[in-house]
Amino acid sequence: MVRAIQFIFSFILCINLITGYSANCFSPITRNYTTKDGLPSSQIYQTHQDKEGFMWFVSDNGISRFDGNQFKNFTFSTGICVRSIFGIFEEEDKRRLWFYSYSGKLIYFDYADMNMHCPSFNQKLESYTRGSILNGLFIQGDTIYTYNYNADIFKIDQKSGSVSVEKNNYNHLIRSYSEKHFIVGHKAHHEANCRLNLSLLNSSTSSIKMPSNTYSKKNSPSIPTHAFDSLNNRLYFNSHHGIITTDLVGQTARYYSQDYTNTQSYFLDREGLLWIGYFNKGVIGYDLSNGGIKEVFHLLNEYSITSIEQDRDGGYWFSSHQNGVFYIPNLKAECISEINDTIFNSRSRVTSLKKDNSSLFFSNAKGEIIKISDAGEGVAKLVGIESRNFVIPGVQNGEYLRSDYSIWKDGLMFTNGSFKGSLTVNEIDYFIYRVNSKYKVYSRSNSHIEEIFSKESSIRAREVQLTYKLNLYVGSNSSLQFYNKELDQWFEVGTEEGYSNRIDVAHIAPISGDSAWISTRNMGLLLVHKDRILKIINSDNGIPFTYCNHVYSLNSLLFVSTNSGLFRINPEDRGISFKRLNENHGLISNEVFSSLIIGNYLYAATNEGLCKVDTSLFYDLPIKPNCIIELVELDGDQVSINDQIRVPYSVKGIKINYTSPTYQNAFKIPYRYRLTTNDKWIYTNDKELILSNLAPSEYNFEIQAGGPYDDWGKSSFLNFTIEAAFWQTSWFQVAVVLLIIILALLISNIRVKNAKRISSLQTALIKSQNKALSAQMNPHFIFNSLNSISHGLLHQDMRSSISYIGKFGKLMRTIFENSEATFITIEEELKALKNYMDLEKLRLGDRLDYIIYLDEEIPSKSIYIPTLLLQPFVENAIWHGIAPLEEGGTIILFISTSRDNLKIRIEDNGVGYNSNSSLEKRKNSALRTTQKRLDLIKQLYKRKIEFSIEAIDPNSNKKGTRFSLNLPLITQKPELD
Repeated sequence: MVRAIQFIFSFILCINLITGYSANCFSPITRNYTTKDGLPSSQIYQTHQDKEGFMWFVSDNGISRFDGNQFKNFTFSTGICVRSIFGIFEEEDKRRLWFYSYSGKLIYFDYADMNMHCPSFNQKLESYTRGSILNGLFIQGDTIYTYNYNADIFKIDQKSGSVSVEKNNYNHLIRSYSEKHFIVGHKAHHEANCRLNLSLLNSSTSSIKMPSNTYSKKNSPSIPTHAFDSLNNRLYFNSHHGIITTDLVGQTARYYSQDYTNTQSYFLDREGLLWIGYFNKGVIGYDLSNGGIKEVFHLLNEYSITSIEQDRDGGYWFSSHQNGVFYIPNLKAECISEINDTIFNSRSRVTSLKKDNSSLFFSNAKGEIIKISDAGEGVAKLVGIESRNFVIPGVQNGEYLRSDYSIWKDGLMFTNGSFKGSLTVNEIDYFIYRVNSKYKVYSRSNSHIEEIFSKESSIRAREVQLTYKLNLYVGSNSSLQFYNKELDQWFEVGTEEGYSNRIDVAHIAPISGDSAWISTRNMGLLLVHKDRILKIINSDNGIPFTYCNHVYSLNSLLFVSTNSGLFRINPEDRGISFKRLNENHGLISNEVFSSLIIGNYLYAATNEGLCKVDTSLFYDLPIKPNCIIELVELDGDQVSINDQIRVPYSVKGIKINYTSPTYQNAFKIPYRYRLTTNDKWIYTNDKELILSNLAPSEYNFEIQAGGPYDDWGKSSFLNFTIEAAFWQTSWFQVAVVLLIIILALLISNIRVKNAKRISSLQTALIKSQNKALSAQMNPHFIFNSLNSISHGLLHQDMRSSISYIGKFGKLMRTIFENSEATFITIEEELKALKNYMDLEKLRLGDRLDYIIYLDEEIPSKSIYIPTLLLQPFVENAIWHGIAPLEEGGTIILFISTSRDNLKIRIEDNGVGYNSNSSLEKRKNSALRTTQKRLDLIKQLYKRKIEFSIEAIDPNSNKKGTRFSLNLPLITQKPELD
């Protein structure tokens, strides 16, 4: 009983059909630009696209130019001489845009300097217009024609600046189209004699009889709005009761009866639709192709439309009286309109789509099911009580299938969350359910439901689908499995290719047999057959996606729903061609969840509503965007971009401003550039580029803008040359090379001479050291030493003789070892010196004594002095100071440091020093060799060594001599510099 009550209650709630809505529920996506986006005012009077592709808007607060990225405004506050601008005329041969104003003045924009100009003839013009509102303008040759609402024509000679006026007695209005400029007026004495006066400029006037009942005496027949068909030379304008059309050769006008009051603008587009803008009624597009009149579009219903323009990319621009500018990128892409709150909100998320014959069903995030019949002519909401609803149209009309397997009569089927998938094969409907841990497959034929098979699986599938051979594909977020019911076996798809447990399945679309297309969230599209992957389509083969929500297959074409738009792919093409549609082309959102095709239209379920796209849009050839280089500056100074630019080496940066007047992907225009044709492209979204640190060379800078169809437009080039600095010129480099060669030769010559000098000094030093060695090894010393040894042996003083022999041998060995080096440590020098003085002490006995004072802070093992340096001075002190005295004497050696110097003093208390003494003679002979050796060391090693000899106290009777040496403090063994 409870189930029956629930069934009846659900049935009543679910079948809630709202009828009577017959208007088209789809409308194109519209973008609205206002002062928030950069317009100077929301009251726009006219739009115009110039030859360069820029969109211009005139308003009650100046002029604005739009390039797809920003609005650049020219207003009274920024320096132009007018405030309210009513219209635009392009003088293409001089690349100027003229603007006529509320105050009776003219201004123009010159592309040569990218600035606005207020011509000097305005003062004369104002004297004629007296501040009246100018209503139009055109130019022939050097003559400007402008007129006011009284139809007075003002002629301005641009060369002389003269201004003349022709008063209009017939209330004519003047209009211009391309090279055809004509005056339109009327005379209406009574309804039967209403005629249109049509005059081509500088030509004869035609009087065209108007259809009856088009004018009345009470309503003076003006012509406020009009459009001209240049292909067929036909003029369209409105009366108070309808649309009138006539050709320009005087034929009787045609009249389309309808209420067209409050019209503000006419426009004839390239497809032949006549657009009429109304006050507070929006804009309507009429088809006049079959001799009648048919309303095709009715847009912006609550707004007052002041002008209409179709840009070169096919987009439509509608200026409004109080709401800025509206832009429709494409009339072939529409979204579902907001019908009312009880049926559907246009910005609601659409999750899935189904079709049944000519009807379309879709569900939203609330679980509601919406039905659109007859390709959009009827709308119904089917409301269910289940938290999740699915619509499953089938071939058997008049039945519903619920999760409890109940059958309802109404031509549709609804299920709750246990439903997993469906497929129609040979007019039999098959349904897949998950019940507990089993997947159950049912068939329905002639209102009879039968279970086909049931298979248990541990997989919690995201997507389950039958193949046309009634086997199963089951996909999860980490794997794809295939079930063969004949073998009763599960297979992991892609194991041989190594994709097992890595396929994140989003949707499964069977195509034939056991084959299917698999949409994945990590690998793009997969074509699979049973457990094998036959083809992969993703970014690796040039298709810019890896995350796919859904795939729809039709006639070998794939329509893929992704988070970056809707793709049409031909997988059989050799290069796998594709075309993408997204927000740039009229979709309401780039995030598309699923799609399907009914007739000539593709329906797309998006994150923000349902879109309807004419499939011919996939085949339209896009107009490639132009990239315009607008400004080049060298360190802030603007330069002309028409000629070859020469950049001095001192310039730190080249600033390049560029733009692309493209509007379908406005504010999201990508660019790419390269410095030469052989370089790789560099990609950017900036509209300004600063080049710095470029090497001197010639550059052919190339830049392109990206279009809305994933293509790149025509290249723009900028040729410039970075001039070399003087030190980078060839003559300077040759001079440097020659200078280097000369310097090398000089250095080589100096080095050779220096090498010879050093070699000579080394030779002299060796000789000097040999002499010093000879001085220490002189025969007199050796003879005395040997004599002392023999004396000890003769007197049987063996101990003294052996000691003498040992010291003599040690001294000989030390002298020979030290003689091999130019510098030795203080420790080594003192060791040799002690051996020498010990030998002399053995010879002289108590007559000789010596004392050595070495400063404790001196590291004797790491301070170097010239070898054989001290022995000659000590020898002089012994032989010529101490030896002549019978009582003998003492030699004292002092070694200390002072700052960076090593100080050595050798003092004796011998016979004393005077210039005539034998010591002086000895100095002149023995010490001359030491002095010469020290001079050689100074030259070779750049070490300054000084010594002096003097009496200890020349003013007293105290005897003795002092040798003083001053050496640099050397802590590393010197090498030749």
